[in-house]
Amino acid sequence: MQKANKIVFLHAGLHKTATSSLQSTCRLNRAALMAQGVHYPLFHCVENGRKGIGNHSIPLRTVFNSSGKAYDMTTHWKLRDLTAAIDGYRNTLIESISLHDCIFLSAEGVSSMAIFDLRSLKSFLNDMGATIVPLACVRSPYSHHCSAIQHALRRAVKGRGPRVPMTLFASQLPKVQALLEVFGEAITFLSFRQACADSLGPVGAVLRHYGLKPDQLNLVRANQGCSNANFRQVWHELADPASQDWTKTQRQERLTLLRTTDDGPKFKLNSTELEEIRDRLDAENQAFRQLLGDIFCDYNFPIVEA
Repeated sequence: MQKANKIVFLHAGLHKTATSSLQSTCRLNRAALMAQGVHYPLFHCVENGRKGIGNHSIPLRTVFNSSGKAYDMTTHWKLRDLTAAIDGYRNTLIESISLHDCIFLSAEGVSSMAIFDLRSLKSFLNDMGATIVPLACVRSPYSHHCSAIQHALRRAVKGRGPRVPMTLFASQLPKVQALLEVFGEAITFLSFRQACADSLGPVGAVLRHYGLKPDQLNLVRANQGCSNANFRQVWHELADPASQDWTKTQRQERLTLLRTTDDGPKFKLNSTELEEIRDRLDAENQAFRQLLGDIFCDYNFPIVEA
């Protein structure tokens, strides 16, 4: 094991907390971050010619994966030589740590890793002589649910997933528990509600947490929530079997509609849908209150009647 003289800022998501905006911001401002003493590495996949991968979930979930099952983005890319991709990602990570005193890794996918794989990642970085400074931003349960359902719909429109029920509840609790088990007191959990209150939003809040100066960067905003009317229109259109035959243009038209933010109130469940998952929301809020504190819980459950 090398002497610990390196620092790795490990931003572990969670999902739906402006991670795409943060990664795009860091990718765009690599020189400015380097001027502040932090290296933001970009990874490359030689087989398909993808360069400048700034979402570190892709390399980290690919390298530290004991399941034998390819990470979903790797599957989507249909890579034939997974070993070459793993070697390339690993070499970039080693080089980045070796050449720089402080690197910033942003990978919301880390929060979904199995505990064994999380420990492997931690051990690898420690063996490279790095002190890990982990951070995870967490949405309140209902806020996360509404955002996650929108994400699932966009994936369905792209043909990369099924049309899921609006009441398909995905708990964040296992991710929080796994991160706590592996990183213990070293990890900081940041409330997404508090992060959004930052003058520069959640991207600014995360960067400030690491002692960086976001006001000196060009910030990027991505994946803003869509309106309730547009969401439900596309969701109902996907129920038609004919949607399976949508052309690329038709899919893009729906994605553009889902990116339109000025057509009325943002998407929320209606009263019937909320009632169906209310018990699970209450249970998750109670667990968050015990593990993380009140600021991570829902204060109310706004609805929009369709």
